[in-house]
Amino acid sequence: MRVEEPTDASSYTDPLWSLSRSVHTGRQVSSGPQSVADQIDASIVIPTYARSESLRRCIESIKRSNRAPFLFEVIVVDDCPSDQSTRMIALEYPGTTFMRHKAIEFPGKSLWDGYQAASGRYLIRVDDDNELYPETLVQLVRFMDSHPGVAFCGATAVREDRTTVANRGVVISSITGAFSPPKEILEGVPQFSEPYKVDLVDNVYICRMELLKRVGGFSAYRYFPWSLEDAIPQLLLAKRGYGVVCLPYARTVHYSHSRLFNADQVYHLVRSRVLFAIYWKRRPIPVVALTSIPHIVFRVIHSAEESGRAVLRSALLAALRGYLDGLRLALTIVGRSQDPSSCPGELSDSTGGPT
Repeated sequence: MRVEEPTDASSYTDPLWSLSRSVHTGRQVSSGPQSVADQIDASIVIPTYARSESLRRCIESIKRSNRAPFLFEVIVVDDCPSDQSTRMIALEYPGTTFMRHKAIEFPGKSLWDGYQAASGRYLIRVDDDNELYPETLVQLVRFMDSHPGVAFCGATAVREDRTTVANRGVVISSITGAFSPPKEILEGVPQFSEPYKVDLVDNVYICRMELLKRVGGFSAYRYFPWSLEDAIPQLLLAKRGYGVVCLPYARTVHYSHSRLFNADQVYHLVRSRVLFAIYWKRRPIPVVALTSIPHIVFRVIHSAEESGRAVLRSALLAALRGYLDGLRLALTIVGRSQDPSSCPGELSDSTGGPT
């Protein structure tokens, strides 16, 4: 496959970035046998869209990270990039693998493309609005190396003040299907040092490529292009007995952004939640139809608060479209008798859980 080289790639020799140098359009790069590729411990995948300054801060934090004795590659997937982000990556970080979409395809597709191009033992997702602590990458890899029964391990996200916890994974209620923080946060426990079990991690996490491949990677993006795009492989592997945990001492700063209302975002957030409740949790459609209403109201009000009351009508219409399309898609899947463990992906081998 033809690979376009950034202009200044040969002038940069940082060992982190010299592992991979390419710019392409969303398909896997095949550059022939590479002995160094077999030595890569973790592939860092950064989905991004229209946030070049946030992306720069994120990549700089990775460059400043303590990485020894492990080797990393960095893959940036830009969802329909501007010339500014393309130029920045090519000139400032020429060793980074840069993938771009020709049209907006949402974060799920970005994650899928990064997974397809990754060559490490582990995949580390880092959203572009994060600034990693210097030890986080090494802490995540070392934890996974010493805990073979864990499939996904999330980092703890804090706000800009570096004390307020922003994200420690979520648990899914077995009764209502609601998503909520772990009980330690709800009970007001400020610090706890031991890894703890959750149902889902996002934002910044590490996962095993070997296990990820058995569940079809992030192929669920076809059903969940935005929101819950990485939930299905976590739940599939948990179903087989592998752990999904959060690591309290692996830290990242998650920067909040005041974003303008985006109808596509509201639409997919609502559609994904409705589809997930029926498709994975196997909840009766009439029950989901009723219990999803509060989620719709929350998303509409939240969008209006962020962007002004003028967007209330647009947010409501987007949420209703997502609600109806989620129900319609779920009916299609159920009508075809598709089991949630086989579509969009199922473990392709006959082995059970961790031994």
